[in-house]
Amino acid sequence: VAPIPLATAAPAAGETLRSVGYGRTATEWSPLSAHSGAFRLDTVEAGEVGVSGQDGAAVCAGDAGGPLVRETDGALQLVAVNSRSYQSGCFGQDAAETRTDALAVRVD
Repeated sequence: VAPIPLATAAPAAGETLRSVGYGRTATEWSPLSAHSGAFRLDTVEAGEVGVSGQDGAAVCAGDAGGPLVRETDGALQLVAVNSRSYQSGCFGQDAAETRTDALAVRVD
């Protein structure tokens, strides 16, 4: 599997990004295959971003460490890493992600 490069620009509120993970779903506690969903970027702070799922997407238990990516010119870029969700859409709260451009030295 080829690594996804880090984003070359900071994320902007209003962007649509995609999250991928192996976390809990509505029908599986611990799925054996990855799931993904679209997320709207709501807030951008110094070290994290806040997102909300689109069309029922949620970051749930087991998704921590998964990527939040954007597609630019047909190529994926790693924008953030799922760090916590407070069970996100699982219990009606939005997710928070850690920005990779703010912490690139730790990701590299």
